[in-house]
Amino acid sequence: MSIPTELHLPSSAQATTSASSSTNANAGQPTVQSEVKRLTDKRKGVEEQLEAYFGVLKSNNCTMDTPLVDREGFPRSDIDVASVRTARVQIIRLRNDLKDVLGEMEGLVHRGLPRGEEGANGAGEEDERKQDGEEEGDGVKPFAKVDAVAPGSPADAAGLKRDDLLLALESVVASNHDNLRAVAALVGRSEGVALSVTVRREAQTMRLSLTPREGWGGRGLLGCHIVPYTA
Repeated sequence: MSIPTELHLPSSAQATTSASSSTNANAGQPTVQSEVKRLTDKRKGVEEQLEAYFGVLKSNNCTMDTPLVDREGFPRSDIDVASVRTARVQIIRLRNDLKDVLGEMEGLVHRGLPRGEEGANGAGEEDERKQDGEEEGDGVKPFAKVDAVAPGSPADAAGLKRDDLLLALESVVASNHDNLRAVAALVGRSEGVALSVTVRREAQTMRLSLTPREGWGGRGLLGCHIVPYTA
């Protein structure tokens, strides 16, 4: 199994790329489509490795917190302790890598890049806005609404309130939430990882930090109920 050691270009490569872009701004400039594909491929690779390492834990009937020693302090004989330890270390590293990739994707969503030659030349901007369909006042188009928040839950601790409108959860936005399936997938693989969530509350837009976790005293990793938003 191949494990990526770096998710970002070395600084020297970045500098070379930057210099090249400055020299020829309109030739070979990355587009939204190319950057989305690059980051999506990175995310897919990390997710596949996470799934493989979680498979190691599952095959040993372990979680990230299962004790690896018996009551007398000896390594347990009913599990492959070395494999479980290795899997846990890699899962922690890969979760951080995934967070970096999702952060890049979120930055791409908010920053935006030219869409091919038309975008680079400043033409077709009106069509671009129509295609995205996400600009709405001071933020992007809401894709979900918070219907309920359980007291003492991760959502409550993050500051989410009933009737908040979700604008973005990391890289998940109105154009790619896939009937909220993308939200469920992201939350399911992000236990213990702080996720950036952007919400609109009345006329105010705010960014919160939401960390999915079990053991808070209720059901689910978030402790809130969200429903698709339709204007």
